[in-house]
Order: sequence, then structure tokens, then C-alpha cells
Amino acid sequence: MMRSDRITARCRALVTMGAATAALLVATLIPLAADASHGAGGLPAVVESERLVPGSDPNSSGSCVVGGEVGNPNPMTVTVRMAWRATDATGATLGVASARVPRLAAGERRSFRSSPFVSMGPAHTMLSCATLPRIERLDVVAEPSP
Repeated sequence: MMRSDRITARCRALVTMGAATAALLVATLIPLAADASHGAGGLPAVVESERLVPGSDPNSSGSCVVGGEVGNPNPMTVTVRMAWRATDATGATLGVASARVPRLAAGERRSFRSSPFVSMGPAHTMLSCATLPRIERLDVVAEPSP
């Protein structure tokens, strides 16, 4: 199965917002999506909450990350990987972010913070939450952990 087919097969969370809504989102930390179960062709993982939050790295002022909670409904320990894409109104990719939650025990829920959204341009600059009009969760993959 091609990667594009796997992404299409997985549940996708898409949030569309205008500039004013984006500022409000950052200020109030409204969740992007909740109770999304993924794992087409693999093990399921449940993204119980996710939201855009300003990054906390003092060296990356204005950066934006995804924070939230993920759960493991499997009877074994897994590592969960997630990826998001920020796009403009035309669908052009502005930047990407990812998160990894290692060794999530059976039945466990854990908080996560993604890497900052980084632009796809040659400078690879970090993007602020106010500059991200659309966020799409591309992938959630759970794999057995050793």
C-alpha cells in the first residue's frame, strides 16, 4: 500500500480558521479534535485531545506546537507517532510538525507536545500559531515497543 493510500485511509482531522479565529484559538487553546482513533493497517491509538499551543523554547520565539493527550487501547506497550501539516487557504503546505510518545503502556494515557511547526521553505523557520490558518493531522501510528 502506498503512503498516500495509508494517509487517505486514516482518519484526518482538519480545522479551518480565519486570522481572528486563529488568534482566539491560541488565546483559548480550543482543541483541534478529540476522541480520534487511528491505526488503519496497524495498531490503534486514540488521540483524546489536541490543540495548538505556543512553543516553550526560549530560542524559538513565536513557534507553535501541538499539545494534547493520546491513549493506548492495545493489550501491549506501544510507541505512538503523530504528524500534522499546516496549509494555507489554497491547500499549499506551510509547514509540518511531529510527535513521538515512546513506550505507552496498555491502557495508559499520556500528554504529548509536538516539534514546532517548521516552514517548508529554504530557511526552515519556525511558524507562529497565528500564521497557521489550517491544521491537518496526517498520521497516527502505533507500533509495538520492545
